[in-house]
Amino acid sequence: MKHLAYSDTWKLVVREPSGMLFLRADLAADAGLDKRQVWEQMIEEARRELLRYPDHPGPWAALAKAYLAMGEAGKRRRPCSNTGAWTHGSRLIN
Repeated sequence: MKHLAYSDTWKLVVREPSGMLFLRADLAADAGLDKRQVWEQMIEEARRELLRYPDHPGPWAALAKAYLAMGEAGKRRRPCSNTGAWTHGSRLIN
């Protein structure tokens, strides 16, 4: 993921809930989405997985990596075990 997010050779051209589509830059000269969306997608997918598997370390690592790449390393988000809601510090977030 990191390679595609920072590569000038590849452009992000489609982003959907189920995944992303990258094309070589020479084939997608006029297309291309903001590559911050790569990290936003990673955050969304990790949050979805954490709702299903809150104790699995993989989604937590993905969140940390994505927030670090977006310059938001200080964000700490965790699901409340009984509600499935997300917290930031002590306040609930959507």
